[in-house]
Amino acid sequence: SLSQVGAQGRGIPTGTGNKTCTDDVYCFGKVLLELVTGKLGISAFTEANLDWLQSALLRMNICDKEPVINIVDQSLIIDEDLLEDV
Repeated sequence: SLSQVGAQGRGIPTGTGNKTCTDDVYCFGKVLLELVTGKLGISAFTEANLDWLQSALLRMNICDKEPVINIVDQSLIIDEDLLEDV
């Protein structure tokens, strides 16, 4: 689970005060995920957010764009016909 990722030292920052490059990358990823999904509460470590994140990440496949499109904020997706009109 994602909560175990932090325990292994490769994910959720532990809050020990010793900030590392890994912590910065993790926090950047959270902010980026919030921007792309439109879910601004992802930064809060609630059980519901961790469950959603885990299920979303498990569905990701570099060869299949459909799961990625499903979590992207729909206001960020531009219709190709509209793009041609512009």
